[in-house]
Amino acid sequence: MGRASGEQGRIHPTAIVGEGVTLGADVGIGPFSIVADGAVIGDGCEIASHVRIEGCVRLGPRNRIFQGAVLGSPPQDLKYRGEPSILDIGADNMIREYATLNPGTAAGEVTRVGSGCLLMAYSHVAHNCAIGDGVILEAFKAEDSLTSGPSLDDLSLDPLSATPVSPQDETAPPATDDLNGLY
Repeated sequence: MGRASGEQGRIHPTAIVGEGVTLGADVGIGPFSIVADGAVIGDGCEIASHVRIEGCVRLGPRNRIFQGAVLGSPPQDLKYRGEPSILDIGADNMIREYATLNPGTAAGEVTRVGSGCLLMAYSHVAHNCAIGDGVILEAFKAEDSLTSGPSLDDLSLDPLSATPVSPQDETAPPATDDLNGLY
């Protein structure tokens, strides 16, 4: 079982961390999680049990990844030929249970998630998507899925209707630091 450069956090003994992983300060990695070579995990990130992080994934500081999430697995795109591509995630995000986030399709292409986002349980961010800051992405519904290429620039999804609303829109849910207050 590998231990990564910069290891300064709490890693459960059943977690597997590749030798080529870079860990920031005070990172927690839960039981049976796998963090493969090439990943960069920022300071203060919390990775729950049974999470898989593979490929070129860059996690900014203070992200919380809940159990069963999969970050960086090959894109679900028939054009993908194994080229190295990137999944870049900002700071202070909550990625809930069983969410999946894929990197870009072609060499050097990027899937981006901004900062302060909530990606709800079972949500999917496909290859080459760009998500701005403060976005709330709810669980998958076929008619509302975010497929390859589109971007959500600093928008939220109305949690009752999955309708994109601008932060300046008067119908947007109220901003709050207490995410439980929204639901």
